[in-house]
Amino acid sequence: MQKLGHYRIDSQLGKGAMGVVYRATDERLDRTVALKVLRLNLSDEERAEYAARLQQEAKSAARLNHPGIITMFDCGDADGYAFLAMEYVEGKSLQTLMDGGVRLSIGRIQKVADQLFSALAYAHEHDVVHRDIKPANLMLTADGRLKITDFGIAQLPASDLTRPGALIGSPRHMAPEQVEGKKVDGRADIFSAGIVLYELLTGRKPFDGEHVASIAYKILHEPVDDIRMINPDVSEALASLVMRCLEKKPEQRFQTARDARAALRLIAGKSKDEATPSTTPSAEDSGPLVEPPKPAERKPVWMWVAAGACILFGGVTIYALQAKTTEAAHPLSRQRRPLRRPRSMRQPRQCRWLRRRSGPPCRIPSPR
Repeated sequence: MQKLGHYRIDSQLGKGAMGVVYRATDERLDRTVALKVLRLNLSDEERAEYAARLQQEAKSAARLNHPGIITMFDCGDADGYAFLAMEYVEGKSLQTLMDGGVRLSIGRIQKVADQLFSALAYAHEHDVVHRDIKPANLMLTADGRLKITDFGIAQLPASDLTRPGALIGSPRHMAPEQVEGKKVDGRADIFSAGIVLYELLTGRKPFDGEHVASIAYKILHEPVDDIRMINPDVSEALASLVMRCLEKKPEQRFQTARDARAALRLIAGKSKDEATPSTTPSAEDSGPLVEPPKPAERKPVWMWVAAGACILFGGVTIYALQAKTTEAAHPLSRQRRPLRRPRSMRQPRQCRWLRRRSGPPCRIPSPR
């Protein structure tokens, strides 16, 4: 496929059961977009279901305007294909990062959680429940900002997309009420967010199994392993926050994503005033995806002075030891020679005059 309507296909970004996602250019606006196109090799029943989900995703995302939520631009049909055009994000999903062995620092995970709860609070306050929060649907941009994607099964107030008793979502990231096929609210997204944070902090899935039935049983009945037993570097307060998100009963969790974000910010040492959700990420939310290594610290001047003094003292000590060794090897060299007074310090001799029988008298020194 080279073109779809007024969208020029540039490259393929990924594909799933529902469709294929392309990097494309909107030739009308000269804008890069992510273009989700419904696959053609589907049965009539599947095509009808996925087309309904595509419309649902468009409606869900279109009513939301938040920096932590992917922006929806357009939806429609062209050349027999149903499509969605949305904001193109330069980055990677949390799932891709984890699959590649990337481990975020605890500080970075807290910032990811802060942005996630902020975006969820905004969506819930606009009557949208995502219902499929998982690492694959959470993108991190190159500067470290979080974006929630894929509102294909999001629940709207008047939505009849979900049939009673239907299992909608990704099994490993479902809330217990989702597993039971009950009607859900924002607290289901909080449970799913707790699973994501658990994975980021421990590198493990809290609920795992070989098939859906075993996973569902664990979600409904089994407690998760203590986070700090797996990663002792996680603070007790942060571990408790995640465990509260993972409570089996909705009424025992945080009742809103706003409450969860406020608790998270208090753990980070911020005041309650700062804990109010904002639609604009703060400067601290930005930064490189993976924290760079710290530059080597420069040694203080006094350390260089002390090092120089140690070297000088060591040199003097070595010289003294060498001299002492030489003297011990040649003891005669230590014998003192008698000192002779300098000529200038000698006392002058007394002289007397001797008169000769003939000739002038002469002066001779007197004996001492």
